[in-house]
Amino acid sequence: TSATTASRTGTRAATGAHRVTATAGKGVAVRTAPDTTAAVLGRKAEGAALSITCQVKGTLVRDTTQKRSSALWDKLRTGGFVANIYTTAYEPTRTGFSTGLKACATSKSPTTSGATAKTTPVNTKAEAGSGGAKTVATQPGTVTAKTTVTNAN
Repeated sequence: TSATTASRTGTRAATGAHRVTATAGKGVAVRTAPDTTAAVLGRKAEGAALSITCQVKGTLVRDTTQKRSSALWDKLRTGGFVANIYTTAYEPTRTGFSTGLKACATSKSPTTSGATAKTTPVNTKAEAGSGGAKTVATQPGTVTAKTTVTNAN
């Protein structure tokens, strides 16, 4: 069949014709980020078709029952990420990205005009005042984030 031929030639990954596998019927969580602690957008059932656009390294996922582990996550065309070890794109002998799949493009910082941003946890918060922004103390033990933006222009 064409699916078998595509699988043998490695073009299956490029066409996005992958499926959820090795979940013992539980399916796989689709997450907002390539991290096991990221919010769950939904689930894909065992055997469900997946359209994978690219791959990214995230948190390591280990399944001791299936004897699989990988830090690769597959980005879905419909949005979200699934752990690569639960897809037919998983290739245990590869050290890089799965055959036919590329690395996801990195997202650009919102400060794309050459500015850089640095965030430092502090026990203060910024408040708008008539004379501009000011910094005020918060309760001890309260941690907020102070963001300093430096324009490179």
